[in-house]
Amino acid sequence: MAVNIMALIDFSPVCDRIVKHAGKLSGLYGAKCWLVHVADPDPDFVGYKAGPQYVRDHKAAKLHKEHIQLQNYKKELEQTGILCEALLIQGQINPTIIKEIKKLEIDLVVLGSHGHTRLYDLVVGSVSEFLLKKHIVPLFIIPSRKQ
Repeated sequence: MAVNIMALIDFSPVCDRIVKHAGKLSGLYGAKCWLVHVADPDPDFVGYKAGPQYVRDHKAAKLHKEHIQLQNYKKELEQTGILCEALLIQGQINPTIIKEIKKLEIDLVVLGSHGHTRLYDLVVGSVSEFLLKKHIVPLFIIPSRKQ
């Protein structure tokens, strides 16, 4: 039975550590590592006008940069012998993550916890807290702040 590990990438300062730990765990378990970044959906998709062309150009440039960063993480892991795939998906973050966990038959999710305040988590939400409540797969949570 193949083991699949998902590393959630948000390009925050903790991402290098997420990739490092996902790679170590993948190596330990002979697992395939899925590097997944969920980008904001296109404004037209969610019912809003995207605005002037420069807004679209900025969004396209950001997605291109994120794609390159994901591919660099993938190459880094592949150089250590880890079987790895990188996915950049547009959509609402929490439902998209759940959908991908099920679709890819993920056994473990590696993600960062940013240590926001309770008010921030209440208003904006926390991906790690959302996934903890869903009880879908085990989580390996890496704190963003070093102790």
